[in-house]
Amino acid sequence: NIIGARDTGTDIEPETTFATGLTYLAYTGYVPAVPDTYTVRGVPSLDPATTTPFFTITGTLPIAVPTTLYTTGLVDNIDPLVLPGDIRPVFAQGKLRIVNASPASGSVDVYILAAGTDFADPAVSPTLQNLVLRGATSYLPFFPRNYTVTFTVAGEKTALAAAEVLPFPREAFEATIAAGGRGAAASLKAFRAACDAVQRPEAEGALGLSAVAVPPRAARSVVGPESETRAWAALGER
Repeated sequence: NIIGARDTGTDIEPETTFATGLTYLAYTGYVPAVPDTYTVRGVPSLDPATTTPFFTITGTLPIAVPTTLYTTGLVDNIDPLVLPGDIRPVFAQGKLRIVNASPASGSVDVYILAAGTDFADPAVSPTLQNLVLRGATSYLPFFPRNYTVTFTVAGEKTALAAAEVLPFPREAFEATIAAGGRGAAASLKAFRAACDAVQRPEAEGALGLSAVAVPPRAARSVVGPESETRAWAALGER
């Protein structure tokens, strides 16, 4: 369980339970909380009143900033990592953050490639290099499509883990855009067009745009004094 207590000085506030029964690799959504300074501790689900928590950390939850707590390390030495989030939508793109929270992996290289691309190809360079333990990237923009994310030993092509993922399904993006209210219909139409574009074989991380034929402009007859029309005709013959 993850439990937080507000630091209100002299007032006694009830504790806030942010999560219960979390297992390895489990996670929650964002939990509403009053912006304040909290002391957060991780405790066994079967003994939440224990006086020897897995970890304790104190920090401030600011206003309007989504915050994520990662528990890194082995169970007898959990080292919490707190990172601010950014859930603002980006037009026609998603956002992905990579966090190295594996205590056994050491520093890693990360390949974020279109599905079917072989990371072991010597010509393929890592997307991220030498991401240290507890290291985290900023939010990386990506087009919604299928990617293979592969973690390797830093500086080597030795794979540690790989997964074919689209961090959020296309439907989730569409639902978020549709809930945006005014202008959502136009944004949703453009987003769907962008998704369809990047799924085409020729799109390598960029929007594929089809050429549009422009019909030739019809010739116009010139009307005016004879001397002027002759001069105009002579100019066109040059």
